Amino acid sequence: MLTVSFSYSGEDVIGDVAYDAFLGEGCSGTTGQHSYEVMIWLAALGSLGPIGSSDDGGSAFGFAPRNVKISNSDWVLYYGMNYGTNTPVYSFIPPAGTQYNSFGGDLMPFFTYLKGINGALSSLFLQSIQAGTEAVNATGPAVFTTSSYSIG
Repeated sequence: MLTVSFSYSGEDVIGDVAYDAFLGEGCSGTTGQHSYEVMIWLAALGSLGPIGSSDDGGSAFGFAPRNVKISNSDWVLYYGMNYGTNTPVYSFIPPAGTQYNSFGGDLMPFFTYLKGINGALSSLFLQSIQAGTEAVNATGPAVFTTSSYSIG
């Protein structure tokens, strides 16, 4: 079970707040490259979009963005390639105008959904998971505050 509650302050903040998971063939992420990255964005701040959004949500790869409901919350699923790491990325993003400032639950339904559309994920291990923010830009200081965070 993962839980996080957060807030942010600053003007014209561009960034995201997300869980970031890496899947691969070995049970440890210390050797070799990850096979897939799975991002679960709780907030898209400003004009930042997920990997794949500039490629029409992944349609350049034969994958169109799709609306999904997981853990009683609405998401838009994107797919794209992180060319910096040469890793395919699935990104679950809240619908436009929506943020999940407090989110708790089992992330397994996200992986189960992905296994249903890409069976290759069934044989992979969760190598690492992290949570936080990727701040790209702000006018003045941007402050990200986490009031609770747990993995259990």
